Amino acid sequence: MLLMAYHCLYPEHLFLCRGNHEDYNTTMTYGFYDECHLKYEKKGFLVWLHIINAFNHLPFAALIFGRVLCMHGGISPHIKTLDDIDSMVTGGHRWHANGRMVTIFSAANYLGMGNDTCVLRIDEQKTVQFSLLRPVKKSRKH
Repeated sequence: MLLMAYHCLYPEHLFLCRGNHEDYNTTMTYGFYDECHLKYEKKGFLVWLHIINAFNHLPFAALIFGRVLCMHGGISPHIKTLDDIDSMVTGGHRWHANGRMVTIFSAANYLGMGNDTCVLRIDEQKTVQFSLLRPVKKSRKH
């Protein structure tokens, strides 16, 4: 929700794309629906429904500066197994195609693996900057 709020404030500077987890069925299966109910109790269903509606309006791809194509996933000719589709990029990002393509992995602590997440920034001069963020350690409740 924070990223969506920032996108509303800075629509020309922050671009959000829809991925494979931003749909009705996946949010039900992987816990987002339950999380909304836990955090917002009686209003949880409405919160979830409004967020799903917002997800439905996100583009599947964005073209930035007329030449940087951003999308979730893609179909690689190197995919041989289903595991290849769901592989984690441990350093947060990985360059491909002689530096013309980059994979950004933005799921911190994916499956409890303790991996970093990455944010990509491209300024007006088309300079690329990566920011690595460490996963937040959960505090133990007494």
